[in-house]
Amino acid sequence: MYFSINEARKKQIGQLLLHQPGAANKVLKASKGVLWGGLALALILLAVNLAVPSRHLVTIRDVEQKDYLTIVFNSITIAVVGGVVSILLRALGGNLGSRDAGERVDEELMLVGDRLRYTFRTKHITPTNGRNLIVIPLGDIRHIEYDAHLSKLTLYGRFSSDAYLDYSREGFQEPASGNLSEFVFYDYFDPSLLAFFQRKN
Repeated sequence: MYFSINEARKKQIGQLLLHQPGAANKVLKASKGVLWGGLALALILLAVNLAVPSRHLVTIRDVEQKDYLTIVFNSITIAVVGGVVSILLRALGGNLGSRDAGERVDEELMLVGDRLRYTFRTKHITPTNGRNLIVIPLGDIRHIEYDAHLSKLTLYGRFSSDAYLDYSREGFQEPASGNLSEFVFYDYFDPSLLAFFQRKN
């Protein structure tokens, strides 16, 4: 039995994770603060430079004039720097917030006999041909916690895990038994993992 990935649901869960309390949420709030702070500072600087007669004067043919080009350039520079820093902070917050759901790519989840076999690659960490392998014997699951808001399933029991640098060449090998006592799934699978476990119980 194969479980397919519902990409729309996975993206939705990733967005929910972004707004959970923690470092990611703080970074996202900081990114908004930097953006609005940069824009406010740019407008204040523009207003002050235009309003104060003695600021940014240049002499052209012995006549003092306002250097409007420098005033506008400085204001735009501050706004752009604030925008760039805000975008970088937002990207960092997105990576932190969707770490569990968003970092898993090239996923395959299947039921083989009485075991769930889950392979995935960790984005930006695992090589393209590499895979992480989790084997969950259904009889070894002691307890399942479910967070309905995040569709988060935390499984407790005696599971197995391993990592392969070249999964296509090495192929499946049963990992050492019992080296993992807890594993988290986000239920963006079809059919639903929650429904699957409810039927099994």
